[in-house]
Amino acid sequence: KKLYAVLGFAGLDTKKDKETYRKIVRSVLPKNSVFEVVNDAHIALEARCPNEQNRILVISGTGSTVLGQSKNREAKTIGWDFLLGDEGSGYEIGTKVLKSAIQSWDGRIQKTVLEDLLLQQTRCKTMEEFIPKIYHIFRNKTDAFKHSVADFAKLIDQALEANDWRAKEIREEAVAALLQGVRAVAQRLGIQDARFCIGLTGSVWKMPGLKERFKKTVREEFPRALFSERQEPGAWGAIILAKKLR
Repeated sequence: KKLYAVLGFAGLDTKKDKETYRKIVRSVLPKNSVFEVVNDAHIALEARCPNEQNRILVISGTGSTVLGQSKNREAKTIGWDFLLGDEGSGYEIGTKVLKSAIQSWDGRIQKTVLEDLLLQQTRCKTMEEFIPKIYHIFRNKTDAFKHSVADFAKLIDQALEANDWRAKEIREEAVAALLQGVRAVAQRLGIQDARFCIGLTGSVWKMPGLKERFKKTVREEFPRALFSERQEPGAWGAIILAKKLR
């Protein structure tokens, strides 16, 4: 029997990436296998909005991506990694937490509880003690730096519970960035006035109020948009896509 498989990879963004992953997968699967390799956003989109003609996936985790499909067309925004994209991601939110804490400490902005929360999480007594620590991670743990910064995004949850002004601003900035991504994808696909499915995935959506604020702003601009309530894992999307290879 033939094996049919679709595999999703986070780092598959270019044709060269696709060729590299295909070689790796081909070397481990049986010779008569029929397979395809895709970015993991594709399988997540299939899991959230299966059988939809017009659909958009919004990922907000350590990184972020907005991927849309309509008929045979596809468009992607934001997902160009942390130097060139990732707006509305845990990494960007974590960066804003760090900078806001520093600005609160050195007097550029009014006090925010993010300053104290940052010191508590890092077990530092002062910002003078914390600053060299973050640069040490940057210089010596480059591969882990993006994830290390994204971990600070969780402090927003505690700050929101304290009704912190800066935490609420950062949440609104994330909503605006992800909405901008949806707007760009919808325009490129020409589905602004059409009915389309939106799926959400990623750990940042657990932030208090983020999902609700995002849904509200999307519905104001795209009243025909329908949010998927499906919670199937990405692997389910890979299974659906694999069936289409037969």
